[in-house]
Amino acid sequence: MLSERLITTTLRYLNREYLHTEKVDLERLPAPRPGHGYVLYAHVPFCERLCPYCSFNRFLFHEQNARDYFHSLREEMRMVADLGYDFASLYIGGGTPTILIDELCDTIDLARELFPSIAEVSSETSPNHITEESIAALSSRVQRLSVGVQSFDDGLLQQMARYDKYGCGQDVFEHVSLAADRFHSLNLDMIFNFPSQTPEILARDIEMVKATGANQTTFYPLMASPTTRRELARTIGDIDYAREAEYYTTICAGLAADFEPASAWTFSREKASMIDEYIVD
Repeated sequence: MLSERLITTTLRYLNREYLHTEKVDLERLPAPRPGHGYVLYAHVPFCERLCPYCSFNRFLFHEQNARDYFHSLREEMRMVADLGYDFASLYIGGGTPTILIDELCDTIDLARELFPSIAEVSSETSPNHITEESIAALSSRVQRLSVGVQSFDDGLLQQMARYDKYGCGQDVFEHVSLAADRFHSLNLDMIFNFPSQTPEILARDIEMVKATGANQTTFYPLMASPTTRRELARTIGDIDYAREAEYYTTICAGLAADFEPASAWTFSREKASMIDEYIVD
């Protein structure tokens, strides 16, 4: 729509001003402000596949690079603790934080030791990393687990270059179902409005989400950032934004009997369990 394009162009221009910062020469992170609350975000930028729609900072997984990174991450946590910071919660995103479970567990354990106020830990993961072994390692450390599913449709998974690494839709469903009721919050990240996604495919994804037993789901529309637009067009096709509202209505109606909206994209069986990448307690 013309109005949407005009608004997008205007906001893109204004964001350049909003996000403009002056260069600052700091020798170290400033000390915490007295009486100010903080939460800690840790980024693990390694993935076994680089999905064409993702614009987050990520790199192909190489074990030694990842282990070196986790080591440096823990050193930075120690430096932050030495400055006097404490945090109410820890969110670990990516990338794929569970790319090395042992390193992730060591990092969470250190964070809880350094920052005793941490009341909850959230982590992202991929379906193929959900096993009985990983659940056993994480269930006592992570309260909120968010799984990047995107779709249960085999055709869409192949387009996203996820089928060969993460398995077919049924494999994904079985992995995700293992984690149901094992964490305070199990969130399934889904994407809608793929060029080849039909209303029937979307309806089936909604039913599969409900059948997993997950107590939360986040349905994001397929977003083409400036850095991913060309790759998306090459691998998946051009996005039809005109039907986005129609698909969103389908999602709201399909989830209504079991979930209630907790934010624009997030639906929860219980509002108190809400979490997504940008909204945390």
